[in-house]
Amino acid sequence: MDGVLTLPKAIELNYNKDIHQLEEETMATVFLSHIERIRKAEGRKEGKEEGLKQGEEEGRKQGLEQSRQVLLQNLLERLQAKFGTIPQGYIDKLTKLDLSALIAPVTRINTAHALEDIFLAH
Repeated sequence: MDGVLTLPKAIELNYNKDIHQLEEETMATVFLSHIERIRKAEGRKEGKEEGLKQGEEEGRKQGLEQSRQVLLQNLLERLQAKFGTIPQGYIDKLTKLDLSALIAPVTRINTAHALEDIFLAH
């Protein structure tokens, strides 16, 4: 407006004050928007990292469970081949074992003379 229109002094002071306030608000908004974008990016990165950790842990658990099921199935088939029909009580006991606990019965199958020998602690 310089050179085009001359404002009365009181109006010019208010005008300058309003322009200054508008500039400050605009800069604050730009600055906050920049900070908000940084924080959102950081939040997304942290969320992805946490999601990856949870996914890896869930995948590990699923893999262990699948391994346990395969080992259990193999053990039951070997027991049936060696001893014939397996009583449900033995199947239930084996089914409740976790992966590490299933290893002992698997190693005992070659030396077992009776089904009961599979469950004896050595």
